[in-house]
Amino acid sequence: MHLRSPEAFAAFQEFFSVEKPTTSAGKHSAISEIAIGSVLDHEVRHYHDSLISPYGAHAFRARIAAVLNGVQALRLAGDVEGTCVPAPLMRWVMMDEPGRAGQIQDWNACSPPTRGASWVPVSIPNRSLHDFAKLTPGTVRVTHLSEQEQFELFIDGAMRGYFELAVLSAGSRQYKDATGILPAMFFEVTALTTQIQSIFQGQGLIPAIQFVGFLFDSPLPYAKLWSSFLQLALLLEKQRRPDVGEEELIFVALPTLMTLAVWCLLGSYELEELHAAPAARFGALATYLLEQHTDSQNHSEDVASLWDHWDDKTSVVGWRAASASVLEYGKRGLERFTSARGKWEGDETVPALCESILRSYLQEQELMVRKLTQHPEDLVLPQVYANSVEDLPWPLLRITLDGFAIPIDDIALPVLKCVREYRKDGIRLSDDFVLSIEVAAGKKPRSYIDDVIEFEKIIIWCDVAMSDHSVPWGDLETAQRGVEGITRKRLFRIVE
Repeated sequence: MHLRSPEAFAAFQEFFSVEKPTTSAGKHSAISEIAIGSVLDHEVRHYHDSLISPYGAHAFRARIAAVLNGVQALRLAGDVEGTCVPAPLMRWVMMDEPGRAGQIQDWNACSPPTRGASWVPVSIPNRSLHDFAKLTPGTVRVTHLSEQEQFELFIDGAMRGYFELAVLSAGSRQYKDATGILPAMFFEVTALTTQIQSIFQGQGLIPAIQFVGFLFDSPLPYAKLWSSFLQLALLLEKQRRPDVGEEELIFVALPTLMTLAVWCLLGSYELEELHAAPAARFGALATYLLEQHTDSQNHSEDVASLWDHWDDKTSVVGWRAASASVLEYGKRGLERFTSARGKWEGDETVPALCESILRSYLQEQELMVRKLTQHPEDLVLPQVYANSVEDLPWPLLRITLDGFAIPIDDIALPVLKCVREYRKDGIRLSDDFVLSIEVAAGKKPRSYIDDVIEFEKIIIWCDVAMSDHSVPWGDLETAQRGVEGITRKRLFRIVE
């Protein structure tokens, strides 16, 4: 979560520090103020959807694989031949020899080496997308291998994790050429709908209407997708409630919108592969409903019955089976991880950290998936969800101040923990915090914050060295220094 001015941070603190009774109507406010007052609910919804969705489960597993193998590869990079590390390595491994030679020539020109005539990248075989797709997970003993052979094996493991993340996030095996509606946009649809309910309950009807108008006018792809879901929901609501006016119907249709959007997130990647992508499910459901929206079975207000009906009509794996497969996938993943840890050769710090994070994630995932299968309305109907969200698992939320820092002594929220600290004229300043409701409430130990911060740091280091993932600007320089420290080699960015 990014706050772009001291005024925005002050508004955030005030909103969550002071309980302000709201009239049923509320008052006109700037969109930025409305958004700041509801952003927490938006971000928490992302976490809950990541826990209940097969997409979230597969993305988390791929992330763990990328980190475990990536850290080992970076450590070994310090022991193999070469004077520099090309970044991101995922682009380097797919680059042909003429392309690599051109990059080296540019690096020599912009930063001539102090020793030798040219920078020498660590040696990594060329790979294609097809090669990445063929890589399979497994455990291999490496102590009998040379450092170069170990390095290449761990690079393959990390690249496979990053490749799976890229495929998931694009919804396509040809992820570099993917176009259209990306899975992340569907998570925005549910979070935005949750945010509207939060605004209505916390700030009033007028700010909620303002926010909906902002979405209607926004050119952003996820806002347009939200509008598409709303149109589909209105199509059903007009059949249910023909006497309700158009403006009122927009808010009445929010539960139906959420029912549609969450169903799109429940495709089983394990059982249907990329046919489970939210865009594929949305396309099939929209096609069916546009033709059969008058069918009375589509007018049920029971979430489970609707999902059962849509599963049948779109010929997909049932949502209950998909939810069960998520839990089984998590259990198998933990079993494989603990088995691999038993054969781990080397420093135990990162594997132990990953196991701690994985166990915590799976515990919260099981709680949420069981709630979904037993009481789906609790996680789908916006008002029911909003009234019970405090009883659900809460994530740690990173709050980054863009371009400014504040005195640490001015922080009024006890749930904020400083991540980075500076000193200027004797004053302690920070521009980076973690917000933890559960730690402050005593539901999780304070060490949990330190574990998650360390895990995120490792993710960022691996992302900087290996992938095209965007990294918070405040972390980029620190991560580059960290990668250069662990590899004992110069890090050069690939420019194409």
